[in-house]
Amino acid sequence: METLKGSALVAQGDDAASAIVIDLLHKHNVTHILAWDFAHIPVADLETKLHEAGITITFPNTHEARSPDTMQWYGSAGAGITGADAAIAATGTLVLSASAGKGRIPTVLPPVWISIINSEQIFARLEEWLAHERTQGLTTIQERSNLVFVTGPSRTGDIEMQLILGVHGPGTQYVVIKQ
Repeated sequence: METLKGSALVAQGDDAASAIVIDLLHKHNVTHILAWDFAHIPVADLETKLHEAGITITFPNTHEARSPDTMQWYGSAGAGITGADAAIAATGTLVLSASAGKGRIPTVLPPVWISIINSEQIFARLEEWLAHERTQGLTTIQERSNLVFVTGPSRTGDIEMQLILGVHGPGTQYVVIKQ
């Protein structure tokens, strides 16, 4: 993940994962985040701990009217916090599926993205994850409106052939791995 300009951090349990997330938010001076529904983020009491740390949480609703005020509010968020469906170790890739409470906005709009996964969600290769999905009836693939593979923070190399991070999405990406 570091080769791709992202950072992976290991946490021993829920309290450690919450502490890492809050430390990252403080490091980036973030007081407002966009987040998935916390039912899809594998850390108990994270929402409460974020509130206690003075973090304002917005749950983007893609079905509401997108007024300029709403979009400005979303754009003021300094970070996005999500879970993931899986992580592919060989490529440093996160697998994300969109569904109720798991929209794409927190993963693409803020400059910092923090994804939290359990260590059991890590698969050595994409083929291993696909084999696992077959044993589960392919629900992640067949029952979701969108399936995305994200490998590292947003990047482009089309400006004078220099790699620039964060042009079309978050320039900083963290994956917190909860054990």
